[in-house]
Amino acid sequence: MSNVIQGTHFRGSMISWRIVEESSSTVLVEILQRYAWRYTFYTPLCTDATIANGQPILGSNGYDIVCVSNCPTGLTTLGDVLVPCTGYNIGEQYAMGEGRFTLNIPTNENFIAAFSNAAWFDLVTGTRLGWSVAVQIQTFKRVGT
Repeated sequence: MSNVIQGTHFRGSMISWRIVEESSSTVLVEILQRYAWRYTFYTPLCTDATIANGQPILGSNGYDIVCVSNCPTGLTTLGDVLVPCTGYNIGEQYAMGEGRFTLNIPTNENFIAAFSNAAWFDLVTGTRLGWSVAVQIQTFKRVGT
């Protein structure tokens, strides 16, 4: 007798941002992203040795943070979600990674960007559930700063 487990792979995520530099018409924004995936989903597996070499890269080609609401003209994709593994736990079956990228955004914008997909980690109910991790970015200059 054998049991086949259809394990889903997404464990969770966080996306944040900060202004790095600003001019009169644009701001340079840094996006910080963290993701956790099922430990065995990406190869090579995360180990102390692979992390030291900047590998493996977690995420898949085509996984992107995209603008979903009130998008500035010409901005559809902010960047991909490919990040180097930064930690893991074999017992709890997760590998996590963190990465950053920058992009120029016009001033006086207020929009929402998200990374959405399916295959959320199964808990008690549901399989291959969809999910979305979103971030609101506002590039208005604060009065008095």
